[in-house]
Amino acid sequence: MQSQLPYKIFSLGDSAITIDFGNVIDEQINQKVISLFNYLKENPLQFQKELVPAFSSLTIYERNI
Repeated sequence: MQSQLPYKIFSLGDSAITIDFGNVIDEQINQKVISLFNYLKENPLQFQKELVPAFSSLTIYERNI
């Protein structure tokens, strides 16, 4: 039996990834996005250049290494 994750991660071109929590208007999902955004602002990933939050997704742009 395969369980579904509550999010999907996909590439956005060759320099970004998007974490999508679903295409729905839900305040709990928005709080997850905001929490992840704030966490990554305080604890950036090594390749992280820019974060772009949306209502139910977060895009992480990569800096050129």
